[in-house]
Amino acid sequence: MPTQSFAANEIDLLLKLLAYNLFERLKHHCCDPIHQSYAIQRFRRELFRCAGAFVNHARRII
Repeated sequence: MPTQSFAANEIDLLLKLLAYNLFERLKHHCCDPIHQSYAIQRFRRELFRCAGAFVNHARRII
């Protein structure tokens, strides 16, 4: 999200850096060794997607 403001770009970069570092610590402390090499996208795809079912009720899909 580049903007004309240097301060806004710096804050954006620092927030992304903080999120990445927190993710790496989570993987290091909480995951099995096989999951520690996963990138963020694969980690989310493998561990955070959960199965669900679509239910059609009262003309609404839930």
